[in-house]
Amino acid sequence: MMEKKQIIIKVKKNLDEIARKITDTDIKKVLAEYNNVKKMANKLPGLIKGVKEDTLILLGMVKDYWSGKYRNVSWYTIAISVAALLYLISPIDVIPDWIFAVGLVDDAMLIKLALDAIEKDYKKYKKWKKAQQ
Repeated sequence: MMEKKQIIIKVKKNLDEIARKITDTDIKKVLAEYNNVKKMANKLPGLIKGVKEDTLILLGMVKDYWSGKYRNVSWYTIAISVAALLYLISPIDVIPDWIFAVGLVDDAMLIKLALDAIEKDYKKYKKWKKAQQ
């Protein structure tokens, strides 16, 4: 059986591989599912600090990137964000979403792993977004 650290490394590698295949079509899909992504974000477990808010900020970053409002971010950051958001709305999960109390834990963990991978750009975007308000 794999250790927790090995699982995290494997998931990060898979996320990176998926991100490298993200296209404009994938961004359009996430944005077309905007309300569904928001709904899923609000269902994420509160046990993982800030994951709901972080998910909504990721979604906003993708939206602002696509609209041209915010371009101070790498394509890789957008691709990682889109990959994580697509997983969130995908009906195929490691742990099915309908399993009470744990069904969204894998979604939340993937969002957090995505944030770890793009931390610098994410913080810059949050700062920019706050200045816009």
